[in-house]
Amino acid sequence: MHNRSKAGYLPSVFLLTGACLLTSCSYLTNFVVINATDRPIEVQYVIKKPAYPSPPFSPGQPLPTNPAIKDVSQLDHQTAWRELSASQYTFDPDGRIVVVSLMPNEALRIEKQNLVDGKVDDASQAAKFSIEEINITGSYGEIKLQGEQARKMFMAVSKKVYMLAYK
Repeated sequence: MHNRSKAGYLPSVFLLTGACLLTSCSYLTNFVVINATDRPIEVQYVIKKPAYPSPPFSPGQPLPTNPAIKDVSQLDHQTAWRELSASQYTFDPDGRIVVVSLMPNEALRIEKQNLVDGKVDDASQAAKFSIEEINITGSYGEIKLQGEQARKMFMAVSKKVYMLAYK
């Protein structure tokens, strides 16, 4: 009887091992704008329209990703993000525009996604990205990113952080 339990156990082990090898690891990635200057900047971004049949945004509706701030020096640490209250940013539901003031050496999380290791379908990544435009204004000029630029200009710092820096 002891041999039978081992025989029934082995196929389960092989099945589980095979499933683990075929699946990719996923992780939460934060898309952040960094103020790498010595002066405050304004970050404005436009959220994509909700997919049909979802209703348009309303003033009380939560954003796909609530804006949050962290010191740049803490980006690679497990320090929690400080989610902004509604009084710390503006949101125009008709234009789907979020506006946040960002102090020097602060990072602003504007998007978070579950990404996976291995081959990634760029079209599905683009479809999941909830931002269609980013405008950053400061004393050193303006950055305007629209469409795919708004996603592709973020540079991977690690698996957990993709960064767009204003310098």
